[in-house]
Amino acid sequence: MLSYRFFITKISVWFASKALCQLIQSVTSERSPQSRQKVVNAARASFDMVRFWLRKNPHAPLQARVKRHQCWVSEYASEQGMSNDQVVILFHGGGFVVGGDASHGPFASDLAYTLGCRVYLVEYPLVPETQLKETIRVCSQVVDSIMDHDENKHYALMGTSAGGCIASQVVVRAITKNNQRPFALYLMGPVIQHCFNYDAKKYLDHCNSDELLGKSYRFLISNPENKARAVELLGGSQVTELLELPDEVIKEFPPTHITYQQGEVLSGEISAFSKRLRENQVSAVDNIVDNAFHSFNIYNYLPQTRRYIEEIRRHLMRAEAK
Repeated sequence: MLSYRFFITKISVWFASKALCQLIQSVTSERSPQSRQKVVNAARASFDMVRFWLRKNPHAPLQARVKRHQCWVSEYASEQGMSNDQVVILFHGGGFVVGGDASHGPFASDLAYTLGCRVYLVEYPLVPETQLKETIRVCSQVVDSIMDHDENKHYALMGTSAGGCIASQVVVRAITKNNQRPFALYLMGPVIQHCFNYDAKKYLDHCNSDELLGKSYRFLISNPENKARAVELLGGSQVTELLELPDEVIKEFPPTHITYQQGEVLSGEISAFSKRLRENQVSAVDNIVDNAFHSFNIYNYLPQTRRYIEEIRRHLMRAEAK
């Protein structure tokens, strides 16, 4: 049975959907960098207000907040101690433009408590100040720094929405640079094709059923000039999209667990990526959920989010054992 808080949250998601679409329209139409930055700063302040809805787990408080390679990194750990020596490095969602500890800290603290390990939430450089290629480079350095400085033995990467794209691209960089790789990759509603180079009809078919991203994707697909401007601001053409990666890179991916809402705009490209992984003999879990919405994990009080974290705990134990 769905809780009343779920329906209240769905209302807030509807308003967030309108705000996100308006942000994309404004950012991709505004030619003045100063005016564009003003719009972005206002959107970030508004998005961070979600912290008043959420509560961090009192048994897994913030342990430290330090700057590593231009990024603020928040470390969460259970007061009950570590039940294993793995760490999880989390990249938040927010359309590459917004997000941080205010929006994803509560989820990170619940993860740390349930998984019994340290969780590092990385506030990576955002668009339009930084383009995607540089963000990936910096995030890779942050991962290396966490593993070297804290003498951690092995790690899992996690990313939600835009953060799922970044986490996956960090894996690609680790493969191509022959760096230490995660033993598992966890993605929540990840952006697979960051230049929106997928089947336009499949995007549009799910716009009505995606309460959060539907309006934004309908706008971008219906307005090619704004879509091109969004890709330009992101620096998307400088980074190979995940479905375009060669097989020799795909086959080196770690076991991957992908969760997404049935009927969300990104479901087609996510499913295609899962298939591509399996075709290259990579263990890939395609976890489709009902009665949720894109990036529902932000709202850590929902039963759906608690079930998701428990699912991650079980999968993490199996992945580590291998």
